[in-house]
Formats: sequence, C-alpha cells, structure tokens
Amino acid sequence: EEEEEEEEEEEEEEEEEEEKEEEEEEEEEEEDKLDMIFYEAAVVVVVVVVVVVVVVVVVVVVVVVVAVVVVIVVVVVVVVVVVVVIVVVVVVVVVVVVV
Repeated sequence: EEEEEEEEEEEEEEEEEEEKEEEEEEEEEEEDKLDMIFYEAAVVVVVVVVVVVVVVVVVVVVVVVVAVVVVIVVVVVVVVVVVVVIVVVVVVVVVVVVV
C-alpha cells in the first residue's frame, strides 16, 4: 500500500509539474504574441515616418525646382524687356539724327 501511495504521490507531482510547464509555455506564447504585436507596430511606425520624410523631401525639391524655374523665367523676361528698350531707344535716336 505504501508503494502504491508513493506511486500515486509521484504521479500527482508529475502531473502538477506538467501543468506548471504547460502554464509557463502558455505564458511564453502570450508574451511572444505581445512582442510580435509591438514589433509590428514599431515597423509600421518606422515605415510611416520614412514615407512622411520622403514625401517632405520630394515636396521641398519640387518647390526649389519651381522657384529656380520662376527665377530663370523672370530673368529672361527682364533681359528681353531691356533688349527691347535698348532697340527702341537706338531706333528713336537714329530716326532723330537722320531727320
């Protein structure tokens, strides 16, 4: 009888140990799931930040290019106006001198 009781106690202890191990495994799985969720969230945040930075850089580059084009157009217009004024002044002077 004592042997049977000892065997039963050993079996109960083994069952308790197995239950503890299963609980620990479940806790580890839950922690792994949480870690994965945090990892995925961090990846999403990094991707969003990178996309925002790229968009901002592209917008800044476009604005700078447009500004440069506008400056070039203004310079060309000013040069054309100056050339036209010079030609008109020369024509007027020639006409006045000839007459």
